Amino acid sequence: MCVEPVEPLVASKLTGPVNTGQRGAPNQKLPLPIIVKVLDDQDRPVPGVEVSFTVGDAGGSVSEPVVESGIDGTAQVDWVLGPTPG
Repeated sequence: MCVEPVEPLVASKLTGPVNTGQRGAPNQKLPLPIIVKVLDDQDRPVPGVEVSFTVGDAGGSVSEPVVESGIDGTAQVDWVLGPTPG
């Protein structure tokens, strides 16, 4: 029996985010988390990758600035909206 070593998965792309069409009140958490997925060049999920989440000019905050992708390659955060409506 010959067993070949398994090549480690290498992250090559990030898909998503999903749940971006949500609406909410200023300074309140959106109802659903923002989710991205880390994939390799063959679209296989890659666990253990640190993903950074930042908020743009509209303000607000995320529950964690850096999240490690899970076994399914996903990383997610809760997003609290900024103070300005719109």
